[in-house]
Amino acid sequence: MPAFDGGTPIVDVGDPDANDPDRVRAALARHAHAALIVGEGTFALTLTQIRELTDRTAYFGTLADLRTACKVLREITEGKDPANTLRGYLERGRDAHMRHVEPARTHADLVLGGRFQISDLV
Repeated sequence: MPAFDGGTPIVDVGDPDANDPDRVRAALARHAHAALIVGEGTFALTLTQIRELTDRTAYFGTLADLRTACKVLREITEGKDPANTLRGYLERGRDAHMRHVEPARTHADLVLGGRFQISDLV
């Protein structure tokens, strides 16, 4: 489980297993001693069962061009062909983000954004 420099644990609550509230509770319980636990995941705030487990929530919004550029650079660094990422974004990614992820900001206690890394905002 990764952590920020200050020891703040990060729990991935945006993967497909996030639909299992027991798995998420167990992951959070492993860090119950921490003053702050960051639950990270694109769809985290879209899931009622995740929101019910939190005291406070933050939505980290990054502009579409920055999200896409960062993903493409990661894929290039990993030796992957970013063409599928670009094609997927143009064909369905943007619309899916606007339909499912963007509205989740209404569930956040705090909305953050820009070009900063999550670790810097914590």
